[in-house]
Amino acid sequence: MIIRLLYFASARTALGGVSSEEIELAVSTKLKELSSILLDRHAGVRQELAAVLGQSAWCVNEEIVPRDEEAQHELKPGDTVAVIPPVSGG
Repeated sequence: MIIRLLYFASARTALGGVSSEEIELAVSTKLKELSSILLDRHAGVRQELAAVLGQSAWCVNEEIVPRDEEAQHELKPGDTVAVIPPVSGG
């Protein structure tokens, strides 16, 4: 199945400016598995990306998925998944 990923702020920076990509996943991939998949896919920036993903929230089809639901949340073909890094400001 194919999903679309959106990267914002520090996630985009960690990936050298990549703002989105489509990736193919096995059917019944859980959201919690996506971090490992992305770290393998972007091995050249693994450390930077791991730091961002460890602090980020996941949004699937414009709805934030709570951390305690990531292991059960099954991704579906055509899903749009956004990496939402922490926001700060003043």
